Amino acid sequence: MNTSHLDRSSALTPTRRQLLLGAGVAAAAAAGSRWLVPEVQAMPHRQLVSEFRRSLSRDQIEAIFLPFDHPSRQIVNTIAIRKSPHIGTLLNAEQIPYAWRLWSTMQSEAGKPRFIEPLKAEAGGLDGCVLSIYGDPDDGPCQSVISGGHLDLRAGDQLHGGFGDGVAWGHQIGNHQLRVPGNVWAHHSDALNRLVALLEPEQLSRAICGNPPNELLLQVQSAGGQFEGLAVRAMSEAQQTVFCELITTVIASFTPEHAKTAMDDITANGSFEDLHVALYRDFGFYGDGLKFSDQPERDGQLPYFQVWRIEGPGMILHFQGWPHVHAYLRLSREPRRQHVGEALGEVTALVEGERVRTFMETAMQQPFAAEGGFMPGLLPARFVPGPVTTGTLYSFDPFANQVVIAHVRGDQLRGTLQERFGGTDPSGTYRLATIDYALEEYADEFGTIERVENTGMLLRDVLIDHARSGALRQLSA
Repeated sequence: MNTSHLDRSSALTPTRRQLLLGAGVAAAAAAGSRWLVPEVQAMPHRQLVSEFRRSLSRDQIEAIFLPFDHPSRQIVNTIAIRKSPHIGTLLNAEQIPYAWRLWSTMQSEAGKPRFIEPLKAEAGGLDGCVLSIYGDPDDGPCQSVISGGHLDLRAGDQLHGGFGDGVAWGHQIGNHQLRVPGNVWAHHSDALNRLVALLEPEQLSRAICGNPPNELLLQVQSAGGQFEGLAVRAMSEAQQTVFCELITTVIASFTPEHAKTAMDDITANGSFEDLHVALYRDFGFYGDGLKFSDQPERDGQLPYFQVWRIEGPGMILHFQGWPHVHAYLRLSREPRRQHVGEALGEVTALVEGERVRTFMETAMQQPFAAEGGFMPGLLPARFVPGPVTTGTLYSFDPFANQVVIAHVRGDQLRGTLQERFGGTDPSGTYRLATIDYALEEYADEFGTIERVENTGMLLRDVLIDHARSGALRQLSA
């Protein structure tokens, strides 16, 4: 195979554990570039949050601080996990340096020059981000989250999993281009494709999968879960070493403490050999931009994969490198305890796909006596065996979508909606429960909408109400 476009670095000799435990420290030592962030003095997270809180007014405290078990802590997204208040409008000039000091506790020295680039370009610095602090720094667990501008970073207590919950990063540079040139995270896919270059044809065939899941499908599975792609245990020792270099490359942007916790979480659920690598055929590209899916055999040339996923017991790493970069890492030392918030029930088996869609559409439809429900596209949602909480259902609605009722004549329905409701009276008007996003992105399927009824409820809230009504029991039946 022609792999000249890949940097085929020689395998390193340290063990896989040494590679990971040393990732944060080695990367920090290698970082020499300066970055445009105020100089800050190191301080333990809990002490820093306590000092910061003393500088705040009562209204500011109410806007920033939430109970540690608040369900929004389970949201992982490349936009702000809460819509407000933004740091630049909430904090005064004397308080904003505290936000920068918290920011500095969330990444390694190697990571700071990379994380700052999307922040400067897309959020105007920290001013456009949202700071959420969960818990009380003087009593019990406490975690800080800065989100927005293609970032979701955390510091503080890491109960039940690395980072305390998921983290996300991205950069809107290199759109629709091979290897997203100029993107600060392009090196992550370079590391992945160094592994691809070592795979035998049969291994590559097992690694290549069809359509990728929703990039926000981040509910972590336990041992015995369903994982697509090539298992790391099916790789040679040399291939496994390069796989661990890939993981090292990713976590090198985070603190040494986070790097160690990541290793501990994976080994607590088995080993690295239990992880699987999935490459998505529509997002493998040759040097001239042609898709691998359009020409699977091309004179032995190897495509460059830009969308890929690593998943196994206790871990999900999803890298969406097309059209630009969105990436997500979620770890759980105890997957059955990954969910936060109020307990709503339990499911006994993996529930995904159309069964989850039916659950969500019914949750939107029933409270408003609508004739039908429509939840479009790939879902960021699945129920994994174990407890279901309000945090679980917040993760099903990471964008806080509004539930709306579209009034549509039967003869206006198109596409999926026509297939579902094609037997209805063409002259009749139907009330269809959906989300505001669907009216924007799937407008053609609705045809001409007579009017839109705002329910005043978020999708996550109707899902929680539906679960409380006993709907979870039906999923386990």
